[in-house]
Amino acid sequence: MIDEIMELARSLPLTRQVLADSLETATPTQMEFMLSWMNEELASRERSKRTRLPEQAGLPGVKELDGYDWTPVRFPVDYGREALESLDFVANSEDVVLFGPPGTGKTHLAAALARKPNAWGESPLRGELPDGLGLRLDALNPGSRRRELTLLHRASVASGFGNAVLAMAAIVEGGRAPDPDDGAGRLAV
Repeated sequence: MIDEIMELARSLPLTRQVLADSLETATPTQMEFMLSWMNEELASRERSKRTRLPEQAGLPGVKELDGYDWTPVRFPVDYGREALESLDFVANSEDVVLFGPPGTGKTHLAAALARKPNAWGESPLRGELPDGLGLRLDALNPGSRRRELTLLHRASVASGFGNAVLAMAAIVEGGRAPDPDDGAGRLAV
């Protein structure tokens, strides 16, 4: 039976309505199992993402901050090593510019910072998305997620980020994905 379930799982993306219908008749034990299974799946995907994204970024070698030579690094008066290592600039959507002559460790520093655990965590924009929209985007495969985010970006340019998010959220709540062929892929409002 386990092999049969695993074989079905390989070719069966979850459909939320079918899941909702099935949960209506599920016992509390079955629902606890589903909740546990889905949480484990999401945790597994997060671990995979944290491994995959730095590889996709093409970061050079495994670089760490342990033993990094900070002596050639100069910081602005109001910004220091601790602020850089905390990655606050990521959460605040700020840029960091590393410059200097060759061989001073700029690439090493950038790669080591990018490999820190929260460097690839929540996007600062994530806090601006309604829960349903964020969960829907999380559930998509990378190609579909990229397409949806591209639509969101285009709509943001045309109508502003807030309006684009509202339009996309309305589409999600209505249970209908935008169809680029009929013009519904344009989220401008």
